[in-house]
Amino acid sequence: MTTKKISKTKSDKKLINLQRIYVRDISFEVPNSPEIFAKKWEPKVDVHINTKWRKIGDNIYESRIRIEVTAKNDGKIAFIAEVEQAGSFLIQNLSKDELTRALISSCPNTLFPYARESLDNLLVKGSFPPMHLAQINFHGIYEERLRHQKQSMGDLEDWDRIEDGIEIKPIDKRKIN
Repeated sequence: MTTKKISKTKSDKKLINLQRIYVRDISFEVPNSPEIFAKKWEPKVDVHINTKWRKIGDNIYESRIRIEVTAKNDGKIAFIAEVEQAGSFLIQNLSKDELTRALISSCPNTLFPYARESLDNLLVKGSFPPMHLAQINFHGIYEERLRHQKQSMGDLEDWDRIEDGIEIKPIDKRKIN
């Protein structure tokens, strides 16, 4: 007796494949140096995180996370740091719902640790303590956004009406060291 393996052809398989990770943009300013280093370090920190994506080729998408941090100490700006981490992803054979979920949650989840590391390295090289941002639940954000969209627009059949990114703010400052 012989058994026959039944498998999908390569073209039928759902695929999310990271192609490349890179820093797309990076900026660091310490406008009040060196005087800012003489003050006791008790910063007030403002963090904004945004994600964006765009189609850049046949089944190829660029996903980006931008982290913007402004720290003030004793009423003066200590630093302004901006990191935009990006990656290109080969994404095939996903429904519109699955593609949206991948672009809003899976791709940013992949990129976030790299963005966080880039930010930490930038701060340490600028003579500041590292900033340990808490992990972000991009899937939870996606689900919340989907609930909100459904409440305000009814059942979504036209995913093209959803914007090409999300903004996450404010971050709970208790989670920032």
